[in-house]
Amino acid sequence: MASLDFVKNYDFSRVVAHIMRDGTSQDDATRSAEQLRAFMALNVMYMNSPTCLVAWEGMEPAWHAFILDTREYAKFCQGAFGRMLHHWPDAYGTDEFRVGWSKTVELAAKHFGIFLDRDPEAREAGRGQQWNMAALCNRPVEPGEEEEAPIVRSVA
Repeated sequence: MASLDFVKNYDFSRVVAHIMRDGTSQDDATRSAEQLRAFMALNVMYMNSPTCLVAWEGMEPAWHAFILDTREYAKFCQGAFGRMLHHWPDAYGTDEFRVGWSKTVELAAKHFGIFLDRDPEAREAGRGQQWNMAALCNRPVEPGEEEEAPIVRSVA
């Protein structure tokens, strides 16, 4: 069962400390962690949507740092979503990415006042810091992997 309160109250200080070890200022690391909180909250709020939400550059340092702390990330995902929230690194440029980006831009502004470039190809045009990979999508199962029940159905 998804828990928005769990995400809102989660202590991201370990994530902030990890980002700072890589040379990021405390202010930037904290800002990235708060944007990660917003992204995770959107994923809880729209868990049953058929559209994948897409990560953006501001929260990516925090998400990548969090994913590397595998035990803590797994515990967080269990508390927030009831299962793992996977990162799909090959989504950029796919139809799912473009649809998901449009929805993410809309929801990030609506719920958190985070305004992202509406153009899903803005990264390639060098127009700012708002891009990245789709998350929460069904990705193809690799040979030898077991099928996992997705949190959200693939884009229709």
